Amino acid sequence: MDYKINEIAKILNLSKQMIRYYEQCGVIQPARLEKNNYRVYNTLDYFTLAEAIGLSQFNVNIKDIYNVKAIQYNDAMSKCYRDYIQDIDEELLYKQNMRKRAKELLDRIDLAELNIGITMIKKIPAYRLFPLVQSKDDQYDKISTPEEVRPILNSSKTLPFGDGFFEIGNGIDLWSIGIQKEYLSCLDIPDCDDITDIEEQYCLCKIINMGEIGEFKTEMIQKE
Repeated sequence: MDYKINEIAKILNLSKQMIRYYEQCGVIQPARLEKNNYRVYNTLDYFTLAEAIGLSQFNVNIKDIYNVKAIQYNDAMSKCYRDYIQDIDEELLYKQNMRKRAKELLDRIDLAELNIGITMIKKIPAYRLFPLVQSKDDQYDKISTPEEVRPILNSSKTLPFGDGFFEIGNGIDLWSIGIQKEYLSCLDIPDCDDITDIEEQYCLCKIINMGEIGEFKTEMIQKE
């Protein structure tokens, strides 16, 4: 049975423009009526479009669907599905880590509100530190993060996992971006110079008030 474009569009819940786009990409080749050159679609076109729509949900680009189906179908489809599974696994790992990170940050807020000024022993996870900037109180030098990692460290994917680290030097304060090592596998941050690894350890910790933004002074920590 033949269908007009508006009929096949309604069956598949697609726009006519999208059906024409599938045709432009070589997914289907509808026949045309001799009298007016209008497109007509048969049941095989429906099957082909339905399969293409399904493949698009597995991240197969519409422009690639024709090649996937035409050349070594089983091998090509196997690769599509394997790639999709890998993408989903990576996405799930990232989402799981984001959930864990959100819970961790929430716990920090609760801990800070309840224990400010109290000294405690706390287990600190393993971190990798990337240099950020040097400062004197709230006067900061140029950002010193190595260029090879700067785009990734400052990406929306990585920034939620960053913790600020602060080290008091001889007249110079050193700031670093710390990423817990357990999160590194889902962030793909390359190695670079000047990184520092901190192993998991127990530390004597104290939650302090660092003052308002723009009013930090090193002596505030030294007094504590």
